[in-house]
Amino acid sequence: MAYRGYLHRHMSSNEYAIFVVVCCSMVTTYILIAHSFRNKSDWKNSDREVQDGFATLSSLNESVQRNVKDTFVVSNETASDTLIDASHNGLLEGVLKKCPWIQRKRFTPNHFTSNRHGNALSTNSYKNHSIVFLHNHKSGGTTMKICLQRIIKARSLAPYYGLWDTNVAKAIETARVLEKRSRLYVTPYAFGMCDELDDPFCAYFTVLRDPYERVVSSYEYCKRSRPDPHCAASDARKLTLKEWAIHQGSYFFRQLQFNPSDICSDLTRRKKVVKLIREENYIGRKRNHPPCWFRHKLLLDNLLTKSEKRVLLQFMLDNLDKWFTVIGITEEYDTTLQLLQSVFKLPFYKYCSGLVEQQTQYNKKKATKIARMHNINKLKEEIKDDPEVFDALYYDIMIYQKALEIFHVQKRVYFEEVMRSLKYAFPKH
Repeated sequence: MAYRGYLHRHMSSNEYAIFVVVCCSMVTTYILIAHSFRNKSDWKNSDREVQDGFATLSSLNESVQRNVKDTFVVSNETASDTLIDASHNGLLEGVLKKCPWIQRKRFTPNHFTSNRHGNALSTNSYKNHSIVFLHNHKSGGTTMKICLQRIIKARSLAPYYGLWDTNVAKAIETARVLEKRSRLYVTPYAFGMCDELDDPFCAYFTVLRDPYERVVSSYEYCKRSRPDPHCAASDARKLTLKEWAIHQGSYFFRQLQFNPSDICSDLTRRKKVVKLIREENYIGRKRNHPPCWFRHKLLLDNLLTKSEKRVLLQFMLDNLDKWFTVIGITEEYDTTLQLLQSVFKLPFYKYCSGLVEQQTQYNKKKATKIARMHNINKLKEEIKDDPEVFDALYYDIMIYQKALEIFHVQKRVYFEEVMRSLKYAFPKH
């Protein structure tokens, strides 16, 4: 314990994570090889175990080292050090009076960060939880839905319950009255679902992406897929990337403010949204029936001042690891799957490792992925220093930076749990 304390005092969290990975690789490799020699009759199986162990640990080790080099940095401050001082409690109280649903009541705190304080749930405790995936568009959400379908098929689970743009309010009401509802929920409008279900055993997870890369990917996608509700509130073919980024704004910031049973209801659309649309230079599809996310954007822009949004941002940063049992990162998708599998005891990594690499190609040509990434990086360079784009994406940038901090802690704690399990599985003789 004293040695570990020394390491924590003299290493950054990234350096400590790399140290743990290296130790884990060495110990696990030794154990697997020793195990294979002890059971020579099972040499082929043991050899395969060794190779699988090398592959998995190598992947995790590379991802940690990549994060050390490529961590998304906005400023020298941490995500918690925003411009809003914590003393502005009066302003926050006013915001929460306007939007009382933002004070979420039903959720399960982050398994890994809670563990640091000794109050995390055992992974067995999640067995009967409802699991809600908050889909942040163009952040690997489609891949996650395919992954969930594979898990459902393999484990003979009930299909996941989707809340889509056209059925949010009705679907929530249906879910409330079902005696045997699905264990899995998937939707971009999911946050607040646990409160709507009034389910004390309910856990959220999400996967986030660098906001600049997300908006570039969204722009390229929506130039080809305009009927998608994510694209339907404007026309990406007629906008520059900068205009599209401002149009989309801080998408995840708004997802965290969502009020599922009200925002997408037809009553809200008729009473509040139609009037706002008339005042808006709207070039999207279905002028009197804009997509739910855009209705939400219009309502929030007219409800909250900039100062109130900054205070609300701080509130979100303070609660992010309380609301989400696991937070994933698109850039480290396979590691995210490892964390999900560890917590929920469902085979995320087993059935979906490498899946994001397959799904991010626009067609089957091998050169397409390289060309696509080159194009994303090129377009990202065009907007990353633009102050108007930064202002539009500011809230998501700060949330993403905080998510990265949480993600590093999750990985470190996960590796420590792996080390402990190995220690108990193979005690010294």
